Order: sequence, then structure tokens, then C-alpha cells
Amino acid sequence: MEWQSGTSAPQQRAGRHFIGWSGPILPAVAQRLYDLYAQGQHWDMRGVLLVLPTSLAERRLNELLTIAADQAQTKLYPPEMVTLGSLPERLYVARQAFASEPIVRLAWTSALKQLPLDQLRQIVPFPPPAHASQQWLELGKTMAHLHRELAADCMDFAKVAAALGRNHPEAVRWQALSKIQRLYLDQLHQLKLWDIQTARLRA
Repeated sequence: MEWQSGTSAPQQRAGRHFIGWSGPILPAVAQRLYDLYAQGQHWDMRGVLLVLPTSLAERRLNELLTIAADQAQTKLYPPEMVTLGSLPERLYVARQAFASEPIVRLAWTSALKQLPLDQLRQIVPFPPPAHASQQWLELGKTMAHLHRELAADCMDFAKVAAALGRNHPEAVRWQALSKIQRLYLDQLHQLKLWDIQTARLRA
């Protein structure tokens, strides 16, 4: 439920707190946090990181903490809250700024265009004309999605190609995809940006 760092909140060992299903979960979480961290007129959770499933849950829990503090007439120092999707970036130090989604898509699109035509046709049998910018961007979006899906399973294109072996019917296609991925990462490196999926794999 919560992970503690820093020195503002009382120091405790990490542990599990089972809330149960006897009532709504977020009000029960708010009460448990009060029991753990409220001391006299101060409810200090500045050293606490809460991980919640959605941003809606974040907002609702913030509301409940504020209401509980008002009712108890305590000074609330709220915890930091993040969603599960942004938790990995709290577990390592980023060496460079992360590329934004538009830059990611443009970098994939550029990488596709840089691949020799014979290799590109292993992936896209009929590549768009050079002037068809929107079609190229859609291909870049598809590459970014595939990259993201594989990274979620701790894989990249090169690992898939290696796992298939040279004799697999899809081997040539994945080898071409691996080259595109390297071109994509090289472009971000030149821009001094980091791909967030690759950063998570290497952390």
C-alpha cells in the first residue's frame, strides 16, 4: 500500500497491511494512514509514497485525506501519490530526459525511412510513397506500440530474432525490425534523450 522514504514520517519497517473487504477500500486506506502517521495535531506523510491503480483513485484518496484531517482538526502533510504505470521511474535514476510521445513516433518514422528498401519490405511489403507523411507516421505509431508491448515482457526486437533462430520463417522480418530499433535508439541518443521502455529494461 505504501512505501516510506525520507525522515518526515515516523520510521517503520516495510510491511503488509491488509485492509479487508468489509467496506469501501479508499476510506479504509485513509483511516489506516491516519492510524499509522497521525501524531497529535500533525498528520505528516511527507516521507510516504502511495501507489494507486488510477489517477481517479489518487484524486479520491486526496479528497478523503483532506476530509479526515478537517474532521480530526489535524494539520495534513499529504503523501506523494503515483499511479502504477509511473512507479518504475521511481525505482531508478534516469540518466537523460525521456523522449515525449510525439518525438518517439517521429523517431520511429525516421528509422523506418532509413532502412534499405529491400529490408523494409520484409516488414512492409508495400511501403508508402515518400510524400505520404501520415501513412509513415502511422507505421511509426505501430512500431512504437510493438516496442512497448515487447518491453512489457522484458523483450526487444533483437531478443525475438535471436529466439527464433536463423531458420525460422519470421527470422528475416525480426532481424529487419531489430535494425529499425537500433536506428530509432541511435536517433534518440543523438538528441540526448532516453526511450522510457529501454530505460526500464536496463534499470
